[in-house]
Amino acid sequence: MNTIKKVKNKFKIIALCLLIGLSTLGTSTINIKSAGISVTEGRKIAGTGAKVTQGYAYAWWADGISYLYANGELVFCVEPTIIGVEGLDYNAGSFDVNTQRTLARIVYYGWDTTTKTDTDYAVTQYMIWEALGGSVEWMGSFGSNYPSLKAGVQAKINSHGITPSFNGGNYEVDLGESISILDTNGVLNRFHVKSNAGAGVSISGNNLVITPTMDTPDSITVVLQKELES
Repeated sequence: MNTIKKVKNKFKIIALCLLIGLSTLGTSTINIKSAGISVTEGRKIAGTGAKVTQGYAYAWWADGISYLYANGELVFCVEPTIIGVEGLDYNAGSFDVNTQRTLARIVYYGWDTTTKTDTDYAVTQYMIWEALGGSVEWMGSFGSNYPSLKAGVQAKINSHGITPSFNGGNYEVDLGESISILDTNGVLNRFHVKSNAGAGVSISGNNLVITPTMDTPDSITVVLQKELES
């Protein structure tokens, strides 16, 4: 258990207990093509052309990939060898649990938690295709940057299970003052404060900042949450 104790001023001592509940919530989803939906293509992303091979099938995305929408919602393609998406009849499909987890993390770190640029969309789309067994031969200029961009996303995926370094520590803070606890693992900025339990709690970069007040209970539970299942 993580505790912050001996919270005091010149008049009294207040014991403050902090439990860091590093929980996750599965809100990142993968959009699977299914029956009864309307798929449309949006703007093409310049320079992202490639030949994508999957098994014995292949497709030439010579002019680059496009943003895709299903019933108006932005989605990613899971069939790299099908170029014409509009007007096709889609059947419901599903992936096994491990594949779903892999794709969910690619979308979460490649797109959901980014500034959502053309580059972010293209990296995420090609990583999805590669995760599904596709191989890529680049035709556009994007290919020269893809390895480093992919490595950046993959590094975040690889560290998905790492929790902040202060988990399990003990700290002291004076009543009316703040304590800033550094996460040396560098993952705190992927979490948000779900419950502050009566204290001032915020995340600034990789620092957890806690400010107890006179109204803060003697013992509190603070929950940090990441919006993706483990």
